[in-house]
Parts: sequence; C-alpha cells; structure tokens
Amino acid sequence: MCGVAGFLDPRGTISDPRSTLARMAAISRHRGPDAFGLHWSGDGLGLAHARLSILDRSAAGSQPMESPQKRFVIAYNGEIYNHLELRRELGDGIAWRGSSDTETILACFERWGVAATLTKLRGMFAIAAWECGPRVLWLARDPLGKKPMSVGWHGGILAFASELHALAALPSWPPPIDRHALATYVRYQCVPSPRTIYQGFVKLAPGSLLRIGPEDAARPGTLPSAGVFWDPRELAVDGERDRLSAQSDDLAGMLESTLEGAVTQRLLSDVPVGAFLSGGIDSGVVTALMTRVAPSRVRTFSIGFAQAEYDERPLARLVADHLGTDHADWLVSPNDALDAAMDVGAIWDEPFADSSAIPSLLLARAVRSQVSVVLTGDGGDELFGGYQRYQHAYRLWRRAQSLPAPVRNAVVAALGAPPAEFWRILGAVLPSAVLGAHPARSIRRGRQALAAESANALPRSVMTVSEDGPALVPGTDEAPTLLDHFDAVPQLDTFEARFMLADLMTYLPDDVLVKVDRACMSVGLEARCPLLDRDVVALSMRMPPHARLGAGGTKLVLRRLARKLLPEPVLRAPKRGFAVPLAAWMSGPLRHWAGDMLSDATTSRCGLFDARAVRSIAARLEVSVPDVASTAWTIATAHSWVIHARRLVRTQADTLRA
Repeated sequence: MCGVAGFLDPRGTISDPRSTLARMAAISRHRGPDAFGLHWSGDGLGLAHARLSILDRSAAGSQPMESPQKRFVIAYNGEIYNHLELRRELGDGIAWRGSSDTETILACFERWGVAATLTKLRGMFAIAAWECGPRVLWLARDPLGKKPMSVGWHGGILAFASELHALAALPSWPPPIDRHALATYVRYQCVPSPRTIYQGFVKLAPGSLLRIGPEDAARPGTLPSAGVFWDPRELAVDGERDRLSAQSDDLAGMLESTLEGAVTQRLLSDVPVGAFLSGGIDSGVVTALMTRVAPSRVRTFSIGFAQAEYDERPLARLVADHLGTDHADWLVSPNDALDAAMDVGAIWDEPFADSSAIPSLLLARAVRSQVSVVLTGDGGDELFGGYQRYQHAYRLWRRAQSLPAPVRNAVVAALGAPPAEFWRILGAVLPSAVLGAHPARSIRRGRQALAAESANALPRSVMTVSEDGPALVPGTDEAPTLLDHFDAVPQLDTFEARFMLADLMTYLPDDVLVKVDRACMSVGLEARCPLLDRDVVALSMRMPPHARLGAGGTKLVLRRLARKLLPEPVLRAPKRGFAVPLAAWMSGPLRHWAGDMLSDATTSRCGLFDARAVRSIAARLEVSVPDVASTAWTIATAHSWVIHARRLVRTQADTLRA
C-alpha cells in the first residue's frame, strides 16, 4: 500500500514543483512510511509517492517508476495478486529489474496499453500514470473502490491524490466547502460519491479510467468523462441471464473453491500476513480457508468492549481455538475510545461519522506492531445479503401499502415518538428475533421504510442515518447520489437483489471501504478483502437470489459453507456488525470532547453548520438523550476534521515561509 499524489500544471502556476511534490509525499507518509519518491517531468506533470513496501522491498520496487522504453511513468497504490501470471503471459524477452507488481503493470501498459491492461488486473489499485509522448495523464481505480483517488481543478492546476489531505501542499489550498455534499454527509455520515467535501473535486468512480490529454489540460476547471472498464450493473444483468441452477450444497462448494483461490492469491507478500477475526461468519470463513492454504500458523486479531452486547472477543476466541490460530485480542478502554475519537478528524480526509471507525482504528493500531498485512471479511454482507434491512424494509413497505395514507402516517409518527431508550428496554424483554440486537436502530429503519414513497425510494430512506440535514445546513439541497435514482439500477429479479447491488455501489465504497482504508493506512497496515475478489463477486451474482437471502435467513450460501468450517455457536449468534456503545460514550468518556466540538465557539470557528441547530443538539446531549448521540457525533467529527484540515494548511504555509 502507498500514498499517491500529484498534479498537472499546464500554466506553470507552481513556482517550486519539486518542493510541492516532496511536501505531498511527506503529508502521505502514514500511507507509506518506508520510502518517498517524486517525478517532475518539466512539462507540467508531477507525481509524488509514499511507499509501504510489501512486494520487492528493494530499491527495484521504488516509485514513481519509469518503464524501460520511457513511455510511461507510474505512481500506484495497491496490490496486483495475479502479477506473476501476467509476467508469464507477457513471455520471455523482458529484462525484469525486480519482482514488484508495479514493474509488471508498466510492462503490461507497454504491451497492451492502459485500458486493456486494467481488464486483466486482479487486485486493488489506484493508479496515476503519465504517457510521455502524447502527454496524457491516466487515472484509474479498482473495480470495487478499495483504493481511493480524488481529482479536480484548483487555481488552474489539475490535482489528484489518494487522500485529499495531501493537496494541502498546493498553493491557495483549500477550495470552498461543497455545502451540498455537507448536507448529504449529515444524512449518510459519509460524503457519497462522486462528490467530495470540496467544490471542484470528485472521487474517481470504482472501475473507471480517466484520460486527461493536452486538449483537456487546455480547459482548466473541466474534467472529461471517465470511461468504465468494470460495471457491477452489467455483471448483475449477465449473472441473471446465466443463472446457476445447482443445489445449495453445490453452490457452497463453488463458493468454497473460488474463495479459497482468492485467499491464496492474497497471501502473496514479502512481509507477515494475519487476519482480522470478528467472530462473525465472513471473517471466520476467510480465516478458516486461510489456515488451510497458509504456509505457517495463521495469526488472528480481534477487539472488544466491556459491554457484552458489543463484545466480539468471546466468539472470536472460540473460532480461533477451533481453527488453531495464534490469536490476540484487546479490550477497548474509555481512554482508548477518547484517543481514537480525537484522531478521527485528522485521519479521515473528509468528514466521516461511521462510529465503527473507532474500533477499526484501534484494531489497526494494535495489529500493526504484529503484522504488515491483514485479510478481512469485508464484502460478505453486500454480496450475500447480510443485512436484514433487505428483507424487512420491503416487507414492511409492501404491507403498509394496504393501509390508508393517514393511518400509515400515524404509525410512522407513533414509532418516532418514544426515545431510543424506550426501544432498548422493550427489546430487552421481547424475544431477540422481534427487534434484533439493536432495537432502536431496527425501529428507526422500520419507520423509514414505512415512510418511503415508493419501492425505489426505500434504499435512500432506509440508509438514512439522520434527517437533520435541513436544520444543520439550511437552504442547501443535498447532492444527488445513486440512491436518489435507484430505478436506474437494472431491474433484477427481486427487490433484495437490486438493494444488494445498490449497497455494493454506494455503501461499500463510500463507507465500509473508506473506513477500512483510512484506519489501516493511518498506521501503514495493508488490508486485503478476499470476498471482494472479482471472481467471487461474479459468482455471487450468478447465484439464485434465494440462495443468498430468503425465508431461511441472511447469507444462506455463506452460512452453508460456514457450517463446514466454523463452530456452531458462531452460526447461531446474532449479527453484531462493528457497532460501538456510542450513546454511552458520548455521555461518558467522550462527553467533554463532544461538548467542546459542539460549543458555540467551535461552531462559529468552523462555519459548517447552523449555530442554533447545533446548540439544540448539544443541549440534548448534555442531558444524555440517547437518540441524539449519532447526530452529535456527526457534527463533532466534522468540526474535528475542519480544525485539522486548517491546521494542516497552516503548517504547509509555515514550511514555505521557513
């Protein structure tokens, strides 16, 4: 893993480009602490690279790297798991300087061109490549969006980076805040693609390739349309046409074989590899297959909390003992939570309020001293129907259509009246199947499902975390996202299949993978996701919908495979996710920090949200109203982010003056 940054400066705006590139690399050093590199072409193109050495740790793997024919220069973040196979496909006659996948990509570019090469790569990547002769900049991002890349125009300079923080080295940074994106952030607790928090900058879409030629560089402020080399919508349609008709055991066998191959590929490394083990099915299956193919005893890691309902350590330990791994776990203390909360704004390059960022960050910090690479179970929920909202939302909405509108509205209002604590108490006395592990969240999502105007509006409604956007960012419309145009997603054979596809294209790259990337890369830890292997994704979409999600529950085919590999209690355990006791923390160890972040002085200084609305949230938090904790956290993390971003800009200015 690495940090990539750079710019195309067609008018020579930057007076000292090499110094600017060096500072970009230095800001990105957490992503790549092992080495820095830069390339300045003299014709306006600059590349900066901070290297985390995983494959070929010698100088032969250093970046930016130039192809032998000097046709391409590349700065790249990621891992290509099939790069040795690609070397064999390229054949003899290439004088390899080392064994890095970066060198393999360059050779493929020389032989097949950029667009054709991307269809052959199996792995995760964000690539910036300069084609010297025609003076073309290529930017590409892997199919699932595991590795980040943002790009935009600022002050006549086309800039791009793995993380927006790196662009603080540019003159006159930052651009204005995109308030439409800010309002959308309040709703989803992240800034959904394609927007970023800054005006004029966008996230490169997963599976896309952006070509910026001389004709584009001559039009500052305008980005050409990116091409798409991999589209999950097309894959879903193809999967429906070529639907598998095998029995459940056979489907589980296909998944086992394909996933084992993906795990094997992801063990390619010149440094130690371990696994995150949560005690859930996804990470458990990945770890079980890892123990089957790994050359030595597998090391596994988990984290937990004092509150039993949030503590995954007992199940993780059970799985570790069953599989015979070398397991370590850690208990999160209140001070740990406070330290991590205070760092979220500095580590995430945009406002990000998924509270599971806290345990993700703490786990990454603990694990980094043990290994440099980890395998994770990310992607299982989106591919195999792991979220109960897929079924519950549609079922509730369909049933509600038989009710007169006034009655529906009354039910929605009634469900929204009691505080979260009421539902928590009720959930404790009712059977667990009624309201699930998180009763207040279940009620909120049920209420949102009932309120949806149509089936196509369900994903946006159910994925909404907070409806306080209009109050916090008044007079500003939210930025449109894919969830606002859900009817544009192919009409697959079930609503659940369409919802899963929407999650794969929105929630996964905008939230889950952002959380994993920033948390792990903040300490130079590489996370690999076997369940998001392209062959595993394609296989999942060929499976009948009822094999993934149906009357028997969630992730049915994955559970069938897990039955062979994991102890029975794991299969019976309720889904936990990576949830944290946020309400207890915000009224406990995070109380003073949150009070400072929501104070009138901080609100005024940051200038993001309406002061009166923030004051109201702060007052409710002060008296420990549980259902306000999430919105308070959303505001606090955004304020923390803007404070850090401004401090970073000041530091860069001080460096220049010095």
